[in-house]
Amino acid sequence: MKLISSILICIIIIFYGCNTEKSYLELASEMYSQGKYSEALLYLNKAIEKEPDNHRAYNGRGLTKAKLKDYKKAINDFNIAIELNPGFASAYYNRGISKIEINEFEGAIIDLKHVIELDPNHKQAYLQIANIYYIKGKENFDKSRFQDAHVYLLKAIEFNPAHDEASNILEITSDTLTMIYYDKGKVKFDNSDYQGAISNLTKAISFKARHAESFFYRGEAKLEIADYRGAWNDFNSAIQIESDYAAAYYKRGLTMYYMHYRYRAREDLMKAIELGYRVPQETLDLVFD
Repeated sequence: MKLISSILICIIIIFYGCNTEKSYLELASEMYSQGKYSEALLYLNKAIEKEPDNHRAYNGRGLTKAKLKDYKKAINDFNIAIELNPGFASAYYNRGISKIEINEFEGAIIDLKHVIELDPNHKQAYLQIANIYYIKGKENFDKSRFQDAHVYLLKAIEFNPAHDEASNILEITSDTLTMIYYDKGKVKFDNSDYQGAISNLTKAISFKARHAESFFYRGEAKLEIADYRGAWNDFNSAIQIESDYAAAYYKRGLTMYYMHYRYRAREDLMKAIELGYRVPQETLDLVFD
């Protein structure tokens, strides 16, 4: 995973924030901004020699080493910065990002969560945690990881509604979680565990409110336990999402019959037939008797 550049550009502020050896840090910042990371590193070394307790200088050197892809040494510098200033959120964030680069995902999550403890409005920390959970979820198709990703993505979007990256990943995780719970719901239904089916399909709908199939099968489950009003609502929702959902018209018509609305039941059955659904003859005989 690539480093998130939007946070790293604060290097200029980090360099200028020092109280001493400002000239070395200014020169390092100038080199860094020009992409001359080796030269920046030389100036940072000099700044640290002059003031070995400057946590910002160590953080800046860690960022520079990360740019040179020397992530383990970058982490060492972030460690020192944190030792010198345990409340320095930037160092935790940057260390977390470097750990991501060397696949130390669990350590990265710990660091990034600590960033949020120190700075609850740190939107990039939420996004990076979500990215990790999403990657881990894909590796093992682990719904709990996708759920974790979903939670942190919602938080990232809360701080920045126009964040395209967060929105795109949120859409992917929402679709994935919807299908996980939809499939579980269908298995429960096929095994006659109708309450279990309703529970899982409700979760599927919570992640994707316009998933017609989840509404349809939840309606089927409710129909099996004689919750006719609930079934009608779900079949109706499925039809509102997909106006040509023939099976939903059929099931809604059957539900109307059980609710003693024969005329409306006949209308739905005729619509289902019009859309190509093969309504069982015994149902037609029952409703049109």
